[in-house]
Amino acid sequence: MPADASTSVRVIIVAAGRGERMGDLTDKNPKCMVSFGGRPLIEWQLAALRAAGLDDITIVGGYLASRIEAPRLRKITNPDWADTNMVYSLMCARDIFLSGTPVVVAYADLLYQPDILTSLVANGGQIGTVVDLGWLELWRARFSDPLDDAETLRLSDQKTIVDIGRKPDCLEDIEGQYVGLSYFSPQGAEQFADAYQSIGQWDESKSVRNCYFTDVLQALISRDVTIRAVTTDGGWLEFDSGDDLAAYQSLLDHGKLDRFWSPDGVLQP
Repeated sequence: MPADASTSVRVIIVAAGRGERMGDLTDKNPKCMVSFGGRPLIEWQLAALRAAGLDDITIVGGYLASRIEAPRLRKITNPDWADTNMVYSLMCARDIFLSGTPVVVAYADLLYQPDILTSLVANGGQIGTVVDLGWLELWRARFSDPLDDAETLRLSDQKTIVDIGRKPDCLEDIEGQYVGLSYFSPQGAEQFADAYQSIGQWDESKSVRNCYFTDVLQALISRDVTIRAVTTDGGWLEFDSGDDLAAYQSLLDHGKLDRFWSPDGVLQP
């Protein structure tokens, strides 16, 4: 990727949810302000984004949004955060998402290495999302049964996603694990927004208020829209629960976290 290729890419971080599975860690702060390795999660994420040359960053808050504190960060609030899901929050930043500029969309409860972002921007095509081919080792560090919190994901021979987001019956249903990092060209963003608005036509159980990101990706796949898999082997962490935080802290304390994510690989913001 040319040195200045990322300068025109905007970023939307979605951080509206309560994070109930974090327990009392989110009683007084949103999940993105939970501390790990001596810094709030959002600071680690901003450091990775800026190390990859991405500095036009908007965060969509909801729960305790006023307590999100970070430098050089545009803030938008989803006032209906308690009754809506992730894509509704994303569309609270619709003017940015559909601004005619490429955009990276990130979940706020992730840590990742900057080179994952660089690869995503360089290889995302019209719509691309990061897929971890080495997901099983991380899931086994997080869960006694990896199938408890995994989703199906199947790839074509051309490394495009052909199935995503269902409850798997077995490990063979999962060729990789979806990472909450996606890239959209202006055309790809328009396609995503159109599929989102018509989500109920594809699945009557879904609506614009309750659908998940993977629901919209699967709707796009059903329309024969190409979703490119930008693959990685580790290099990221998801903080879905207090158990995740404890597991990662134990790995960090014992010098074993580098297999999945290294703080040394993230520059200071």
